[in-house]
Amino acid sequence: MAAIRYDEGGGEHPPALRGSVRHALRIANCSGFYGDRFSAPREMLEGGPIDVLTGEYLAELTMLIVWKARVKDPDAGYATTFLRQMEDVAGLAIDRGVKIVVNAGGLNPAGLAIKLRGLLKRLGLRARVAHIEGDDLLPRVGELQAAGHSLRHLDTGRSLAEAGVEPVSANVYLGAWGIVEANAPLVVLSATRLLPQEIVFPPTPVSFLTISVLDECSVPLA
Repeated sequence: MAAIRYDEGGGEHPPALRGSVRHALRIANCSGFYGDRFSAPREMLEGGPIDVLTGEYLAELTMLIVWKARVKDPDAGYATTFLRQMEDVAGLAIDRGVKIVVNAGGLNPAGLAIKLRGLLKRLGLRARVAHIEGDDLLPRVGELQAAGHSLRHLDTGRSLAEAGVEPVSANVYLGAWGIVEANAPLVVLSATRLLPQEIVFPPTPVSFLTISVLDECSVPLA
């Protein structure tokens, strides 16, 4: 289950989005991977009126990269480029009332949230920041194996025990509803693993919605 953590600044904790759609919601994506075009958030914000800016930063290789960073520094473990991008565009997003939903938190969404709050304070900006927790199962791997979950490799069929390796991360896909519940006025830092659709879906509370991977893995699709 996802756990939502808010900061203590301005306003009540936002309720979940409910009800029918009253107007079109314009969503622009600014990242398809960690290291994508740095200028994309500003391009999306200035390229036309939008309501939500989303960003995908994670892949399996990225998880290894942020894990290595966290081994060196326990406060690290997230996509650092996101902070630099927010330093450039957070004021613009706030001025235009654009919400930002990303999974840049990597292995340390709480750490990135702390850094972002500090950045906003330094810039003299005020906005609520939330992050989602509950996806990290690494401390429970032994417990899951003891309970009969073999954790087999999808390609080879070998169990984790048969592979004889120690995992550096073990994360589950939480689904979109934690972000829906957070619904922060400026930025929601998601937990580690979310499907592309789960990043784009939360701001869009409709009964039927089909979203292709292009909605999340492509900067130009605004």
